[in-house]
Amino acid sequence: VWESWSQQSQKYKPGECQYKWGTFIPGTVTIGTLYYFASLKSNSGASAR
Repeated sequence: VWESWSQQSQKYKPGECQYKWGTFIPGTVTIGTLYYFASLKSNSGASAR
């Protein structure tokens, strides 16, 4: 899902998602973390739940 979504960007670089995935430390990134960062980048002004 992440790879497919990322491919829509003009900034997409093949292999970058796989590389980044390998840098995550287990237990430090949760769904809450993702929602938090998504809310910071929201262009619509809507907050993430």
